[in-house]
Amino acid sequence: MLDIASCQDRAETATLVATPAGSPRTPYWLPVWLPIAHDGGGCNLFIDLRPGPLHGCVMQWDKYEAAGLKPRWPSVATMLAEIAHALQHHTDVDGYQPEALDDGTLDWV
Repeated sequence: MLDIASCQDRAETATLVATPAGSPRTPYWLPVWLPIAHDGGGCNLFIDLRPGPLHGCVMQWDKYEAAGLKPRWPSVATMLAEIAHALQHHTDVDGYQPEALDDGTLDWV
């Protein structure tokens, strides 16, 4: 992601890295974001490791809107708890149902 979507201006990158974690409308991929999931179609989930009260929140990167949305979850623990609940109780997460595939991967349909 740093090769294809990072800012080439070091001063601008430093300014964006210094903004509080969870700040939406970030147009570039930042070196302090840890990718944790992708859908194969240009959407990624990442942990925002910038400073601030939302340090560690889970955000979404979209190939069209970049990091244009508010955090999806306040932490990885909260995200995993919601996913575990959906798996145990056959409920959805944001309208998507979990589905275990034959190769052992988990898909959301």
